[in-house]
Amino acid sequence: MKIMLKSNYIKYISVSLLVSLMVGCQRPSLESKNNNAAFKSSSSFQQKSDDFNLLLSAYSDFKKSINKFNSQLKSFVNGDLPKEKVNFSEPNKKLVKLQEILLDVTKNSDVIKNNSELHQSIDDIDKTITDIAKVIQPLEKGLDSPRVVLEIQNLIDLKKNRGISPTGIFKTATQEELENFLSQRIKSLDNQFEQIKQISRNQQNSPINSNTSPTQISAKPKADIKDKMIIPQSELDNFYKRLNLTVTVASAGFIILGGLFAWLLYKMNMAERKQKPNNS
Repeated sequence: MKIMLKSNYIKYISVSLLVSLMVGCQRPSLESKNNNAAFKSSSSFQQKSDDFNLLLSAYSDFKKSINKFNSQLKSFVNGDLPKEKVNFSEPNKKLVKLQEILLDVTKNSDVIKNNSELHQSIDDIDKTITDIAKVIQPLEKGLDSPRVVLEIQNLIDLKKNRGISPTGIFKTATQEELENFLSQRIKSLDNQFEQIKQISRNQQNSPINSNTSPTQISAKPKADIKDKMIIPQSELDNFYKRLNLTVTVASAGFIILGGLFAWLLYKMNMAERKQKPNNS
């Protein structure tokens, strides 16, 4: 009988340990990979948003410098501002910064590479900026060189637009036509940057991944588009570690209690066996 109790005790402990290990090794069916992908997608949108904000800020600074530049040139031809006070370098510095940021965003943004609308808008912006650069970069040398002024007069089509032959002298007609040229390009940039902002807003509000083709989007029913909770992989790993620790502790407690219970049964049985000879 004693041997049978010990055998039952060992079996009980073995079964308890096996059940505990099975429970402890089982992971909940959380789609960690999908959640991590969604988190990366969210991060890419955030990065894209930061890049565009930086680009828009650079454009805002450039636009202010162009407006100030036009005002200074107008004051100069009106005799209200000495030529030396006209800041020719500031708009060029802002232009170079804008070009650098535009190039950096275009090269490093997968969102732009995978979106034909964004890519086209970026190309349009680059062309408009190049047109402006052709005019204001030579002017950084100042207005003392007739060759530079003559180049500007040809670029802004002074003869075609005003019926005035280029003379290499910067006067009111040249200033007004240059201001008109720059204002038109700034207006184009306003529209082009607005298109980028609109496309960006549409993408951020859309639950469909930007890499999804138009055919896939149209074929997908609206009922399948659901908001999903985004859980970073690191948080899931920590959750699994805490869960495994909890299960392990609980399993150990279960085994100990089972062992105590089996031991008590064994002691009670032994006590009964000792009493039987005395009662016979």
